[in-house]
Amino acid sequence: MFIHHTSAGAADITLGKNVTATGGASGDGGVVTVMNDNGNINVNAAIDVSKGASGTTDGTIQLQATDSITDNATGKLIGDTNGKLVAKTTNTSGTAKINLAGNGTSSLNTNNAIANATFATATSGDGSITYYDSTGLTITTVGGQGALSAPAAGVAASSVASTSGITTVAGGTVNGKVHSRSGTTNTHGLTIDQASAPRRAPQALRVAR
Repeated sequence: MFIHHTSAGAADITLGKNVTATGGASGDGGVVTVMNDNGNINVNAAIDVSKGASGTTDGTIQLQATDSITDNATGKLIGDTNGKLVAKTTNTSGTAKINLAGNGTSSLNTNNAIANATFATATSGDGSITYYDSTGLTITTVGGQGALSAPAAGVAASSVASTSGITTVAGGTVNGKVHSRSGTTNTHGLTIDQASAPRRAPQALRVAR
């Protein structure tokens, strides 16, 4: 699935109903891409890219906006076997944060369950990143997936470029803050296999299992 809002006029993309791209009984999860070239993305429902019971691979969730990417009490992201998530904002000024708490205050009560993720903001304003996950999480490289194209020339689902680690550029303990927690038991780990840090001092980087 590919949802694209062009830069022609400012408007948010709000996902108010569940998006299901699962593998049924035996298939793999699909690629869900939401791209807003002039506005926010509001994840107000579930996006589920889980594989089928006898499938092999979860799908990929790709979220890219000029402004902020946030959720509400009913938002959740699911792909917990080996599913992937990339969330990135592209504005270089103003508020362009990522807050995907999954209706939780920590990993202990979030709705989210994704296996692999990457996050990036580019703004000198509020580019803080918050993500909670209820199971194990690996911070890695995700993106550039999908075969669908939009009516806008040259725009495809794969236009959400491959991204690695966690990146902010704003600096400071507020605008450049990174806060990520994963897991509810000792068997759930938080693995970082790509460079993950704010780029400008002083910064706040907090990751916890």
